[in-house]
Amino acid sequence: MAFTVQQLIDGQPKLVTVSLNDTVQTALELMFEHDYSQLPVVDGKGKVVGDKEKKANMVTSDSILHALSNFRVLPNADTLLVSDAMVQTSTFGTEEDPFELFKELRDNQAVLVEEDEERKIVGIVTSFDATAFFRRRAEDTILVEEIENTIKDYIMLYFRGSIGEAGQAQLQAAIEAIMPSHNKLKDPFRHALMYYQTVIGADHQLNEDAAQEAFTKNLYKEKAPSFDELSLSHYIDLFTGKSRWDSYKNAFKLDRDAIFRLLDDIRKIRNKLMHFRDEISVNERKQLRFCKQWLERYRPKVEEIFPLKSIELNEQQSIDIVETPLSSSFQATTVTEFVNQEAVSSTGHMESTPAEIQFLDETLSPNDSRYAPIAFYLLHKPIEVEAELLTFEDIEEIIQDKLPASARQSRSWWANDSVGHVQSQQWLDVGWRVSYVDMDKETVLFIRVHEREQSYKNFFNALHAELSQVANCNRRSPPQGSRSWMTIAQIPGPAYLGFAFTRRKRFRVELYIDTGDKERNKHLFDMLYTRASEIQTELKDVPGSLEWERIDEKRASRIALYHSGAITDSEEELNKLREWAVNAMIKFQKVMEKHVSEVV
Repeated sequence: MAFTVQQLIDGQPKLVTVSLNDTVQTALELMFEHDYSQLPVVDGKGKVVGDKEKKANMVTSDSILHALSNFRVLPNADTLLVSDAMVQTSTFGTEEDPFELFKELRDNQAVLVEEDEERKIVGIVTSFDATAFFRRRAEDTILVEEIENTIKDYIMLYFRGSIGEAGQAQLQAAIEAIMPSHNKLKDPFRHALMYYQTVIGADHQLNEDAAQEAFTKNLYKEKAPSFDELSLSHYIDLFTGKSRWDSYKNAFKLDRDAIFRLLDDIRKIRNKLMHFRDEISVNERKQLRFCKQWLERYRPKVEEIFPLKSIELNEQQSIDIVETPLSSSFQATTVTEFVNQEAVSSTGHMESTPAEIQFLDETLSPNDSRYAPIAFYLLHKPIEVEAELLTFEDIEEIIQDKLPASARQSRSWWANDSVGHVQSQQWLDVGWRVSYVDMDKETVLFIRVHEREQSYKNFFNALHAELSQVANCNRRSPPQGSRSWMTIAQIPGPAYLGFAFTRRKRFRVELYIDTGDKERNKHLFDMLYTRASEIQTELKDVPGSLEWERIDEKRASRIALYHSGAITDSEEELNKLREWAVNAMIKFQKVMEKHVSEVV
């Protein structure tokens, strides 16, 4: 059932009204007695006063003040009537959409609710009522999210945090096992079409090709969704699945079916909330609180059964600042090293050129989120690091700021939400996700997303092959790892040509300048910058934004052509991005080799 205005006034106390001939003094006394700021104006039968459709009258504290001021009389004047101080407002039927009512409250203190036929006033909805309504729904939604995240935590504990490629493969296999089989869906879909043809009296046979096309377009999916893309129903199935319950039952003594019934009730309440089918009842709201508290009560037992032994906090994590010189391919192994890397990498000298330059040096822009340093920290982790366990204090040291109170109060703050949470966008954009959060110990486990890394590898292998077909330049071998960048050539300087996916859904073709000496790097960059107008003109036919990044606080510098694009884009969009990258690099390499050779 769709949510209606009736649900907004259910449970309201008996309506208090005034009539046209009541005095303003009477109206004020009623307002004081019942602590109201407005009263509906009705006739002797409680109906709307006035003949305008969807309009009615009410008297408010503000309208009374305006009348007193304009007539310059006292409130107890017997001659000042409600009809002299009332204002017009809108009315809504009990079966109407409440969201149209909420829009009206932007310009009105309150609106009135009338019975659809007789126009009898049966309720009043104020701005305060609307705020209370959305506050209740927000609180209920947060409770559902907390329950869902606790179930996800327990699933992750079973899979030992889904750390590493093997761990993530095991989790994905479990997800695929609970998904409906495409073959099982195909026959019922075909039978449904045939039944529909019978109902409408179609006298021709089912077009099998058209049926297959409709099935493929609307029901068939080539692969199961990822863990964070599942619904609450899927999480419940994973959590209460028979193949795993033998392990969980060591923590939960209750029968599996009883726990499933409780969680399935939560799923139904969640659907009410999300689809505005109905207002949830007081008992349902109590059930949400009960379920949240009950699940959390068993967290210590679940953690004891499924300890994350492979990742434990290193007591030496707060080590002294590293003083040894580091190359531009510096990879932070501790929070302290990361926070202090600027002082280290600015003066370091590289004696030999690394086989694969890492195009990681970036700077924070004024438009960046305050949580962007988390992305930089995870991006700098060595490729062999599969997981990173951080305390909340570690994260505060990384971002050089305090976490909001909600980060310590709500598990939902750490959810892997790529749309609604600016903080989670940071770690998701660089191929990491939150696997587990211990709110009591204030620790969070980040893991690499191996599906993302495989996507990088596939993209750059295809890009390398396409570039090889059309260009004869001296290029490096295709990348062996699964990083978000690829080096293709080195030119005198030394400087390096390559590609990289960056934050904020951008992709670049770049010249990365790193001689191993900061002063030489900045000098080479500055010499090239004196030719910026000439280089811009020579690249004017290449779509994209040419940006000059001196990166004063780092050793290296960069000149790059940027194009919108992320590894999570569709296959069609990634094909177009590779086409742009090939054409851009051919022109970019020619221009940069020429100018670098002339200024070196």
